[in-house]
Amino acid sequence: MIDRRTPLRRFLQIELPILVILAFALGPYAWMLLTSIRPDADLTTFPLRYLPSALTFEHYETLLAHTSFAGNLFNSLVVAAGAVIPEGMQVPPGSLVMGVPGRIVRAVDPGLTSRIEGTWKHYVEQSRAHRSGRYPLYSL
Repeated sequence: MIDRRTPLRRFLQIELPILVILAFALGPYAWMLLTSIRPDADLTTFPLRYLPSALTFEHYETLLAHTSFAGNLFNSLVVAAGAVIPEGMQVPPGSLVMGVPGRIVRAVDPGLTSRIEGTWKHYVEQSRAHRSGRYPLYSL
């Protein structure tokens, strides 16, 4: 079937409603992310600013250090792995499993393990640098 709509009519009838639905669906997630990385002082300012004045990861550090979130996340990963890995499948330690149903892709070598460790250590160090004010976010 040939679509005989003009580009403007197609935009107004198809693309604009899709964009509105996407904004309505994804907006709360974007707001949660922005709220999670802004300092406490920015949360109560008036008038409301949509972008944080500085980045902080202290909320994530508090979440991981003072709650059972990490343990709950681990439990969720175990349940998810049980849903993805077929019953009776033997997964050797240090294996990378991907796909649905899960398949062993390869063994995780020490080089990959050290790269992963280096990555998380880098992010922790950057988080501390942001908290100390070394990297201020300039307001727009």
